[in-house]
Amino acid sequence: VAAIFTIMTKVGIYAILRVNGTVFQDELSQKILMTWLLPIGLITSLYGVIGALGADRLRRFVGFMMLSSVGSILIALSLSSSAAWSAGLYYMVHSTLVAAAFYLLCGWITSQRGEFKDHLKIAPKMKQDKVIAATFFLIALMMAGLPPFSGFLGKILLLQATAGVSAQAWIIAIVLIVSLLSIIAFTRVGFILFWRA
Repeated sequence: VAAIFTIMTKVGIYAILRVNGTVFQDELSQKILMTWLLPIGLITSLYGVIGALGADRLRRFVGFMMLSSVGSILIALSLSSSAAWSAGLYYMVHSTLVAAAFYLLCGWITSQRGEFKDHLKIAPKMKQDKVIAATFFLIALMMAGLPPFSGFLGKILLLQATAGVSAQAWIIAIVLIVSLLSIIAFTRVGFILFWRA
């Protein structure tokens, strides 16, 4: 179910790419796409990570992190270049697989926390806390886009695709701020689930 849910969140984005790449290929359509899709992508990416910072349940946290990744993909689609679209497609596959793995990890954590379930509250230690903590740490590194993992490569490709774009400074700033806030959000969740248990 988790894998299907994460795939369905990307279907709309893929539809935007297919329609824009085949039907609306003229210059006016590209300008309209850039005018509207870029701010929507920047705001979505930032809103998702801010929501993750304030999430009170683990599944909501994952949902907000997925929303943030959708914003990053929309940024790539709005740039209307083959390099940006390649970065967007790569990041789409990466974020889908990592989010599906994170949802599966949520189920594992929920089953081990008893009455606390996936609430981000201090609870007794889990039975397999070391293995779960290592898995959480690995997924956090991939989802936040830290080297040497796949999310880092996707963000590097996206930032390289902004060369020559008028809003390059905004895109770079938002992508880097979102990455920093993602690290803070994952640290907060890991601190509650593992360190203070």
